[in-house]
Amino acid sequence: MTTDMLAIWEYGHRVAVVERDDRGRLRLTYTDEALATFTPGTPLLSWAMPLTATRYPQGTVKPFLDGLLPEGYARLVIAADLGLVADDTFGLLSALGRDIAGALIALPDGELPPTQSTTATAAPLTDEELGDLVARLRVAPLGVDEHVRLSLAGVQEKLVLTRTPDGAWGRPVDGTPSTHIVKPQIAAYPHTVENEAFCMRMAKHLGLPVANVETIVVGDRKLLVVERYDRVLHEDGRVDRIHQEDFCQALRISPDHKYQELGGPSLASIAKILGFAVGPEALETLLRAVTLNVVIGNADAHGKNFSLLH
Repeated sequence: MTTDMLAIWEYGHRVAVVERDDRGRLRLTYTDEALATFTPGTPLLSWAMPLTATRYPQGTVKPFLDGLLPEGYARLVIAADLGLVADDTFGLLSALGRDIAGALIALPDGELPPTQSTTATAAPLTDEELGDLVARLRVAPLGVDEHVRLSLAGVQEKLVLTRTPDGAWGRPVDGTPSTHIVKPQIAAYPHTVENEAFCMRMAKHLGLPVANVETIVVGDRKLLVVERYDRVLHEDGRVDRIHQEDFCQALRISPDHKYQELGGPSLASIAKILGFAVGPEALETLLRAVTLNVVIGNADAHGKNFSLLH
């Protein structure tokens, strides 16, 4: 039996290995380094996979890994560009894992992550180049190409970039950590940039833990800029990655089933994990977020739109 191996790195440690056997089945095992460094039983990668010497099977591993990858059309296009099929979770993560959600880096076993996590390694962008990247999102989702290998979940068109401390934009090449997400207007829904910015700012003013946003204009296009909440940018350009997972990952649910009506997370299941992982105060925050979603008419508050910071 032949086996492919993918190493998962977190906070500078090689914490887990994902194996794919010749039948395509995925398994994840925490490394001896992880077991010696971190407290057993902690949700090092996910609440669905607490730290243990036990090997996790495909049914637990695949939903978590799929949760790190793009969805829908973006996944189809990126897979085709890489010469892969869209359901090749292992292959996609091997190719795109240099900058993914949270604090994780996924690399073919034997490769090492960058020694520095800094914006200094980003490739500078002019406004014209930024506009070109946005215009090409249908054919190059997320801005992925041979130098930019990263992944971010979601269906909506978006560009993933790095912003330096002086406010300049750059491309996150060769494993450079991204810091911001740039979203153009959805063609079928006018004013989505203004609407999302308004709703996010309102949530912030109401004390809810949401990402910082701003709107910019590049050429003749208005764009929503979202600061990644799983990144901390320091004045000297260093970037700290903060681990996070969404509630589909925490509950071992495939992104294809992210809506409750399709078997996705319910508010009760989210509340159960929050109460255990954070405490009663998190339940009040969840209630306030749900109340605001009702007020603003947000019917897209599925299980991948609520996340836990570790």
